[in-house]
Amino acid sequence: MVASVLPSLARLRLDARPTAPTAEFHALTPKEVKDQKGEHEDGEEPLTEKPWRVGQGIMSDDATFRLKIGNTDKYRYYDARALWEWVSRRLQAGDPPVDPGDMISVISSADVQRLAMRYEHEGRRYYDGESGAERLVRLELPDGVVQHYEGPSGAQWLVRIKYPDGVVAHYEGGMDVERIVRLDFPGRKVQYYKGKRGKERIERIVQANGPVQYYQGEKDVERLERIEVPDGRVQHYEGESGAERRVRTELPDGTVKYYEGERGAERLARVLLPNGDTEYYAGKRGKERLMSTERRKRGARRAK
Repeated sequence: MVASVLPSLARLRLDARPTAPTAEFHALTPKEVKDQKGEHEDGEEPLTEKPWRVGQGIMSDDATFRLKIGNTDKYRYYDARALWEWVSRRLQAGDPPVDPGDMISVISSADVQRLAMRYEHEGRRYYDGESGAERLVRLELPDGVVQHYEGPSGAQWLVRIKYPDGVVAHYEGGMDVERIVRLDFPGRKVQYYKGKRGKERIERIVQANGPVQYYQGEKDVERLERIEVPDGRVQHYEGESGAERRVRTELPDGTVKYYEGERGAERLARVLLPNGDTEYYAGKRGKERLMSTERRKRGARRAK
């Protein structure tokens, strides 16, 4: 496996006295972009092979970095993030951080640190594969989040994210179309999702102690439909997301309990017994009392 692209800055020695920068972030002017297109046969940035862009300063995602050519007033220009990864891989391999334009000129430690100060917060990247075809396999972020990737060089897709608290998110789908399919909460629950990227909705939640909750509805407005308990009970719910109320519980022996009232105040209203009799209840939640029983007539079909 290729080592992380993030070097230890403790290994970089800064010059004892301040010196004029031989490299720096630099937003290209229209004329400089035109000049770069003239210097490169394909008219593209050499490390990323993407078109040059005007005005991409240090805070841009496509920032440009320039390296001075010897004692001249001329510079070589690069995509800053791509240059940072180039330099970092060489440092981790124990090689000098040379200018990729000539493979001879060594980039000073002060100039390497200018790149590091901009990109080290983006985390530590790990690669695998042969030289020239390295593929990203893991990204460790400063906040403790770890992202795992699969796929060939240049087309890696996200498969898993592990968070500091132990929660793990699992993804499926190719590059740029990854969708979350499962969230694992160790010792607590597992949430399953369905839907395309950006529209994933909770389908069900399996609790660690056994109950399984099923949901319906679009992302962010999923509503609880039913809960299946290990002992065979099935609880049914109705209502909008966040206001679901229990309306019915089915017991393994065939008994069905019906409830009335808003969420959190559902009270037992009637019970349909396996023999077809129906019991009617009155009273507040937790204080329901049997008021009457309606006997099923002989030969009559059991109500549902």
